Amino acid sequence: MHTREEVGIAVETAQDLEASFAWAPSLSTESRNADDLFVGPESILLDDIAAEFAALEELKKTEEG
Repeated sequence: MHTREEVGIAVETAQDLEASFAWAPSLSTESRNADDLFVGPESILLDDIAAEFAALEELKKTEEG
C-alpha cells in the first residue's frame, strides 16, 4: 500500500492537495478578511446594502435616459 521507501509524508503533494480542495461557496459574499472564506450574509453591513441600492438606482437612471 505504501509507495515510498522513506517515512513521513510528501509535503509538496500534501500542500497541493490542500490548495486544490479548498472550497468556497459559489453564492457567498466577498470576504472582508481573506482568512475567513466562510463568512455568511450576516457580515453584510446595512451601509453596504444601501450603497448597492444607490448604485442600482444610478444604473437604472442611466439606462432610462
